[in-house]
Amino acid sequence: MSDYILNLLPVNEAEKQEFEAIAPEAVHVYAGRRTVTPEQLEQATVLFGWPRPDDLSRARALKWFQTMWAGTEEYDGKVPEGAVFTSSSGSNSRSVAEHMLSCLLALCRRLPTYRDAQRDHQWKDEGAMKTIFGAAVLVVGAGHIGAEFARLCQGLGAHTVGLKRTVTGPIQSFDELDTMDQLDQWLPRADVVALSLPHTPETAGLMDEGRLRRMKEDAILLNAGRGSV
Repeated sequence: MSDYILNLLPVNEAEKQEFEAIAPEAVHVYAGRRTVTPEQLEQATVLFGWPRPDDLSRARALKWFQTMWAGTEEYDGKVPEGAVFTSSSGSNSRSVAEHMLSCLLALCRRLPTYRDAQRDHQWKDEGAMKTIFGAAVLVVGAGHIGAEFARLCQGLGAHTVGLKRTVTGPIQSFDELDTMDQLDQWLPRADVVALSLPHTPETAGLMDEGRLRRMKEDAILLNAGRGSV
């Protein structure tokens, strides 16, 4: 029996052709997270994308579910028994790291403030700007995304420090590495604190009021994940 591949990704025609060339014997069906029907879910043996967690209860024939998120906690206990469940961890490292860098540069150059001033027809100096060159960038979570972000910051002259649960050797993107339990010691020394962490019970609320107060008064805080602040 041919596989029924239910694809919830926002694919174009060229990408559909590529999917179908890889699995020519399969039935390929394209839908969206909000438009997928119960009948499509019931027939699916392979599912790509990000369905609503409760919809998975209908996918009783499912053999493989590939979510396009790196985090998988929203599907805990929802994937049908016996189905292989895989994530996209590491696949979007560059795009997320570039987004983090663009946010950091915008904050360093006070672009949101000047945008608002321009909208209000106020032409005034909004104060000193910051630079990444020579800055101490603390990356909390030295995984794929954190390492890529650190590499970009290094290229602009920053001194990068990465924190992870265990340190087993150097990582090229970081000038220094330390363990997560040293976070409180590093916070007062950082010009930039970038959080690149999975959403887990241990990371939820990690940057509480006490830790925010340990940071430099003019430090920049970035959060690439969920639940850390």
